[in-house]
Amino acid sequence: RLLAYADAMADGSATAFAAAAGAAAGLLCGAVGVQRFLRPNGTGTTAGRGLLVAYNAAVRAALPRYVILVRHGESQANADHTLLRRKADNLIELTARGSQQARAVGERIRAVVGEDAYVHVYVSPFQRTLQTARGLESSLGASRVARWSIDPRIREQEFGNIQPSDFASLRHDQRAVGRFWYRFPSGESGADVYDRVRQWWDTTVLAGGAQLCCGPSGRTVDVVVAVTHGLAMRLILMQLNGWSPLTFHSVWNAGNAHMYVLR
Repeated sequence: RLLAYADAMADGSATAFAAAAGAAAGLLCGAVGVQRFLRPNGTGTTAGRGLLVAYNAAVRAALPRYVILVRHGESQANADHTLLRRKADNLIELTARGSQQARAVGERIRAVVGEDAYVHVYVSPFQRTLQTARGLESSLGASRVARWSIDPRIREQEFGNIQPSDFASLRHDQRAVGRFWYRFPSGESGADVYDRVRQWWDTTVLAGGAQLCCGPSGRTVDVVVAVTHGLAMRLILMQLNGWSPLTFHSVWNAGNAHMYVLR
């Protein structure tokens, strides 16, 4: 169906195409359609170049006004590093300070996006991120939150089921290999996390459409808030900015309840 729009493009119907491109076959299919009209050197027919311009316009129109990445508030394990030897990572909760930080970050988000924003919250299924999301929602205002989506793809890196008593030696090995490459026994590497957070970005933020379209009232969502973890935030920035693993290794995690605002 997207290919059929080429004739309309030749007649100058770019506006109509841009309005329909996303709905016609989805943004990924749109990319395939564009490539059929372009030669490897980037040249092509007038219709093909016009199709690419309209496709890019449709992609940009489908993006939310803001994407805000939020790290969870201070957790029990941030306060007591030995806790993970006794308690599964996904069960770690916020401290009292972390709960206060969650409410405070909701106020900061509200100041950035304005009073009329309509928000889709994506959240890691870990207890500390769920609690952070509930805290920020209480400050942001539940009426501004169109949807909640619990998405395991933006969870913390898996370090193993229960951290062993010699976890410090694993960290030593990780520093030698590099955090992006090192895979923990019965866990994940940074590269593994990269793959899943990239899939999350591509199928939610970039795909737009039904994922970000509307809340129950039918109003369009214009802000995405992702409540996640420090490493996941860095890896999202890595794929957006085209960082090499060496550049990734030079960037530190955001602090507890800190946020990155993308616009």
